[in-house]
Amino acid sequence: MSWRRRERGQGLVEFAVIFPIFAVLLFAVIDGGLLFGRYNDMNNAAKEAARLAAVGAPRADIVSRAEQQSQLSWSGVTSCSSTSTRDICVEWVPGPNGETPGQSGSSVRVNIRYRDQFLTPLPNWAGGGNWDIKVCAVQRLEQSIGSPAVVGQGTSC
Repeated sequence: MSWRRRERGQGLVEFAVIFPIFAVLLFAVIDGGLLFGRYNDMNNAAKEAARLAAVGAPRADIVSRAEQQSQLSWSGVTSCSSTSTRDICVEWVPGPNGETPGQSGSSVRVNIRYRDQFLTPLPNWAGGGNWDIKVCAVQRLEQSIGSPAVVGQGTSC
């Protein structure tokens, strides 16, 4: 019976060693799933906004649709800023056959950038608690819109 008395705390020690590893893996799966879901929401928002822009909607309606479809908080949105962490950029770009921006056949590009924070505190301890999500959608204009608000270069995202 003396050998059983020596193994009394063995289960607790094993649990204390394994639990932190298990918790890190669990939190990584949770954060990864949430990040992937947000990326899909933003990708859908960019496609919806680009489609709305292709039929000639005003820029304010396009940005509003992107905000609504992304299901994220957009307080303090700026337009087409390269330094912003929350950005919905709508640009009218030349068409593939030389159409000028805003003409039928040219393209509209919607870029959305959002800095997402992880749910769990583990990435904060490692020094990187944010993840930049960037999505882009391009649609050809179905009708001329006249003078576009923001003119970009090229159609690539």
